[in-house]
Amino acid sequence: MIARTLRDSRGGFTLIEVVVALAVLGVGLVILIESHYATVSLYVRAEDLAMAEMAVGQAIAQAEREILSGKEHGDGKLGARFEGYVYDFDAKAMDKTENPGLFEVTVNVRGPNLEKTLTYLVYDGVQVDVGK
Repeated sequence: MIARTLRDSRGGFTLIEVVVALAVLGVGLVILIESHYATVSLYVRAEDLAMAEMAVGQAIAQAEREILSGKEHGDGKLGARFEGYVYDFDAKAMDKTENPGLFEVTVNVRGPNLEKTLTYLVYDGVQVDVGK
């Protein structure tokens, strides 16, 4: 009888309590790891989208620079910073009597996970003949 009371008075956890605690801990770790993976995936996606938007802006700038130097068609790479991105553009002069120096420009940008076409207007006041 004395041995039984000594065993009952000792503190500790039963095997079932330890298993339940480990299961709860395991579920918490799985949720934490999935959350971390989703966050990393979103970060990579946001970084790719930001790079693509910067590449589009660079392509627009390149096209405008070439239009202002007198070219109406062109293509090229976007440089080392935008490895794998290429662009081409086509500029069409608008009605020269009503809108001299105004071009409708179509720029195509292609790269990793990106294929985008933009159409916008560019004004080239240098090419306008003000004597008319």
